[in-house]
Amino acid sequence: MTAIPLGFQPNLDGYVDAALDLQRHVERRTRRRLAEWEGCAAGIASAADSRREADRVRAAALRGLG
Repeated sequence: MTAIPLGFQPNLDGYVDAALDLQRHVERRTRRRLAEWEGCAAGIASAADSRREADRVRAAALRGLG
């Protein structure tokens, strides 16, 4: 009986845990997004800036809800 080669087998060398790939991907995306938000928060210096940011977030939420 001949073994069927699996496409992901070369990556399973003991150094890569394939079960954690999704978790790592989500963590990287989250860290990038948080860094972006920190940059946005630094730009809020007045009440008017805060209102504009609130309006932007509200509009994005409404777009997401359809």
